[in-house]
Amino acid sequence: ALESDTITHRIYDFQGNQVLELVRPYNSPQYSFGLFRVGLSLQRYAEVSRGFDRQLLTLSGSLIVIMLVLLLYFNSRRRRHEITRRYSQIKSVTDRILQQMAAGVIVIDSEGTIGLANTAAEKLLGRHRLLGQSWAALVNEASIPLPTSPSALLTLEGHEFRMVGSEQTRTLVLSSSMVGGEGEWHDAVVLVMSDITTLKEYEQQVARRERLSEMGTLAAGVAHEIRNPLNTIAIAAQRLAEEFTPDHDVEAYTSFTQRIRSEARRLNEIISRFLALARNRDGGMSAVSLDAFMKSMKGLLSDAAAAAHIELTFDFTPGLVVRADEDKLTQVFHNLFNNSRDALAGREGRIAVTARAEGAWVTVRFTDDGPGIPDELKEKVITPFFTTRESGTGLGLATVYRIVQDFGGEMAIESAQPHGTTVVLKFRKFDRTS
Repeated sequence: ALESDTITHRIYDFQGNQVLELVRPYNSPQYSFGLFRVGLSLQRYAEVSRGFDRQLLTLSGSLIVIMLVLLLYFNSRRRRHEITRRYSQIKSVTDRILQQMAAGVIVIDSEGTIGLANTAAEKLLGRHRLLGQSWAALVNEASIPLPTSPSALLTLEGHEFRMVGSEQTRTLVLSSSMVGGEGEWHDAVVLVMSDITTLKEYEQQVARRERLSEMGTLAAGVAHEIRNPLNTIAIAAQRLAEEFTPDHDVEAYTSFTQRIRSEARRLNEIISRFLALARNRDGGMSAVSLDAFMKSMKGLLSDAAAAAHIELTFDFTPGLVVRADEDKLTQVFHNLFNNSRDALAGREGRIAVTARAEGAWVTVRFTDDGPGIPDELKEKVITPFFTTRESGTGLGLATVYRIVQDFGGEMAIESAQPHGTTVVLKFRKFDRTS
């Protein structure tokens, strides 16, 4: 230390404590050389240093914990975001599937409130915004032929019912099930309604064709058995009228023989019409221009319409061509005109015939302003031999239906008492490549 001109230091133990000693040489007039020594206890420094180390360790641990928490938080947030994204994606797909389903779906909670309903259900039931409505109130307001109690709906698996709308009466089939488990939809009832109106119409068409086929088999044998004695009766009546003259009551005798011959002819016509109805003939199909056909039918039917005080109008789009047999199509128009005229029952009225193109079809509407047809008779009027008139044969509309079917077309009856009747006929457009 005496040889150095700077402060030197050392650390040594003094009475069990560490001491920092600082030494610097000096000189003065009084002393030619000397050492200035200062000793500092390091005990407090050690305590502060240990406290700082502890704080540093604590801070480091806290930072590590915070980093772990942040890492877990961001990882959890990322996973939650991914789950939310996937849930939204699944929910979006599910909602689109639900809304695009042709079947109507309704979920009714345990309190009888509609918690879910898709667009098809609203359309089938003829109501909007079903969500949140009371099922019991909806059943009563919309006159739905179903129980108001959700639990009672579970007993109606495969139940068919009819919904009467302003434009159409639909036939629906109902399936039901209960949502199990826990949560918001616990004990909820799920209703699935499907529109089977078209299916029922197809079933009815098949049944009619089967009946007509059975009639054809029956008619072939029966007609022969009836026509033979009928011809004998007609010939005998003719001979009685021509070869025999009574001694008295000549006028009554002549009237009687004429009536026999007239009724024999009428019966023969009925048999012929019945055979034509039962026989399936789809040959002779060709292109029929409705321009010329409609003008021809107007000329044929105008005199009969005028005699019955009926205003007959034809309105059609020019250039329409259908695939049909013109003779049979003429028979269709005659039968429909006769039915409308008979429905008017001698009073003044109006018959309107229209033809319009609708896609691959040509739709012909035959409308009268008669009394209309009751709903319960719409299906029966095209059944062979069904008639509401004493002088009717019940073959007019049945024949029309059969001919249209043979053309590959469709027939429907629209009627709402007492606002008249419209017979809708759909014919396929003529395609030269077919």
